[in-house]
Amino acid sequence: MATSSELILNGDGTVYHLHVNGEMISDNIILVGDPHRAEVISGFFDKVLFHAENREYKTYTGLYKGRPVTVMSTGIGVGNIDIVINELHIAANYNLETGERNQSFRHLRLIRLGTCGTVQSDIHIGDSVVSEYSIGTDALAFYYKDSDKVRDLDLESCFMRDMNWVEGMPPVYAVRNSSDIVALFDGFARKGITLSAVGFYGPQGRNVALAPWDGKLIESAGDFRYRNLMVNNFEMEGAPVAFLASMLGHSAATVCLVIAERVAGNGNPDYSENIRALIEYTLEKITK
Repeated sequence: MATSSELILNGDGTVYHLHVNGEMISDNIILVGDPHRAEVISGFFDKVLFHAENREYKTYTGLYKGRPVTVMSTGIGVGNIDIVINELHIAANYNLETGERNQSFRHLRLIRLGTCGTVQSDIHIGDSVVSEYSIGTDALAFYYKDSDKVRDLDLESCFMRDMNWVEGMPPVYAVRNSSDIVALFDGFARKGITLSAVGFYGPQGRNVALAPWDGKLIESAGDFRYRNLMVNNFEMEGAPVAFLASMLGHSAATVCLVIAERVAGNGNPDYSENIRALIEYTLEKITK
C-alpha cells in the first residue's frame, strides 16, 4: 500500500498531475506533446465523453467510430513522461481510495504521436517513422530497480562503443517498442531506431548559442547500424515511454512525423496537414 506522500491524490480522488482516475481513460491512449494537438485529435471523435486539464496535461476521452479512445498531452521531455506513464498506470491499476493495487491487471496500449528530425538523407520532411527500438540519453532507466529486465544491453553497448560515448556522459538505455503496435504502421512509416534526447539543442547536436559536445553527432548517428537497423531520427520522449510502459506491463510505441532534415539542414514548422494524416491513420488502426 502506497503512502499519501508517495501516491498523491487530489481532493476529488484523481491522480495528482493528470487529474484522472481509471474510469476517465480508455485502454487505447494516444500521447502527444502539444496540448493543442490533443484538442485537435479530440475533434476527430464522434463524441467527447470526458475532458480534464491541468498545466500541460490535457486529456480527452471519447468515441471514434463507436470505440473508446483517450488522447492526452504530455508536454515536453522525460520528466513529464515519468509523471504521465506512472500516473496512467496508477489510475488504471490502483484503488485510489485505499492506495492498494487492484487484483486484476488492466493493460494499456500507448501510442506516442510526435515530431522529429531525421538523420538519414533518404528520409524527408513529411515522411513518418516508427520506432522499433528507442535509445534514451536521459538516464531515466537507471533510477528504477531491475531496469535490465526490459533493456537491450547489447544494443546499449554497441551504441556507446560505435558512437565513442565519452567518459562522463550519462549511459544510454535501449528498449524495444511493442511489436504489435509497430506492425500497425507497416507500409505507412519507416521502421528503425530512434534516439530520445534529454534536450532539444546540444543533446540533439544543434549548434546555435552553445556548441554541442560532439560536433559530428548527426553524422555518427546516421552511420550507426545494429541488426540491419539504422538510426532514423531524434526526438525527446519515445525511450522513456517505451521503458516505463514495458516495466509496468503495458504496450507502447512511438510514431513521428519528420519536420527536420538534420543532414541537409532543412526544417518545416508548418506540418498541420501531414500530422492530420498521421492522426487519422492511427485512429483507424487502433479502433479496428
